[in-house]
Amino acid sequence: MPTLLPNPRCFALPTLAGCVLLGAASCVNVVEAPLPPSESASVPTGFTPEVKMVTDWLTGSFSNHAQAASDPRFREVEVHMTPIWPDRKDGPWLYVEQAVTTALDRPYRQRIYQIGPALAADGSPAVLSMIYSLPGDPLVYAGAWKDPSRFGDVIPGMLTPLEGCGVTLVADGPAAFKGGTEGTNCASTRGGAAYTTSEIHLDATTLETLDRGFSADGTQVWGSEHGPYRFERVQ
Repeated sequence: MPTLLPNPRCFALPTLAGCVLLGAASCVNVVEAPLPPSESASVPTGFTPEVKMVTDWLTGSFSNHAQAASDPRFREVEVHMTPIWPDRKDGPWLYVEQAVTTALDRPYRQRIYQIGPALAADGSPAVLSMIYSLPGDPLVYAGAWKDPSRFGDVIPGMLTPLEGCGVTLVADGPAAFKGGTEGTNCASTRGGAAYTTSEIHLDATTLETLDRGFSADGTQVWGSEHGPYRFERVQ
């Protein structure tokens, strides 16, 4: 991954042990809601063409069904991402829900992502995504990708930013983006890990992610050892 100028928070598409990662609707207008104090100085603003493209490509439902059917080393996972708070000027904001297909009613990962512009080290346009955890029990919002208005009782100031886990995406040719976490800044205690890394490749129809956890001495302790998970857009 390239060296990135902003200090990213996190768009690390998360994992479930060896598994990776990870419909617009009207919502309550919360434009006046304050942002978390720790984030107010670094939150991305603006809706560049790159931000719009990445947001459009992330929005929707994804499955690695074909990959899991052909290779049992990969568990079958569904990912759903939907815009929330469409009237805010510091977005776009996405709700992300991820679950194995055998437990869709109990997603193992629920996050809020904030997408914004950034610059790569060479000065070219890039896209920064920061990740936040939901307040309280996230299972309260399970299935909310079908009805984003359920986030009408949540404002950004209620979210918890996950520091150091940021991902910035840069163009990979005319019709794709690639990116990942930077260094060892994304701390983790899951499965004996000290930090996590994420590598991402995104285009209009597919999302490839490789998320891994490492011990303090750099030994991989969880995550795929067989390459990235390949999610395809589904209806």
